[in-house]
Amino acid sequence: MIKVFFSYLMSITPALASRVMAALGFAVFAYTGITTVLNNLLSDSSGAYSSLSSVPHAFLNMAGFDQSLSILGSALATRVSLMALKQMRLS
Repeated sequence: MIKVFFSYLMSITPALASRVMAALGFAVFAYTGITTVLNNLLSDSSGAYSSLSSVPHAFLNMAGFDQSLSILGSALATRVSLMALKQMRLS
């Protein structure tokens, strides 16, 4: 019985390993690319934010614009992470 189980396990191992590697490869590629884009977008927007004159900068500070950028970036990164995890499923 154990020999049959191990022979079955050895027969499905190459297919399973290739599926896992394909899913992981795509997920890592997608996560890395989108994270890089998000980081560039957030750095550009924070640079534009810091170059404002004092009055609009003060109004945006009172409105919590810097916190909203942080929340938005974190939400987008979390969404991308969840999408990458969904790709790693073995379906």
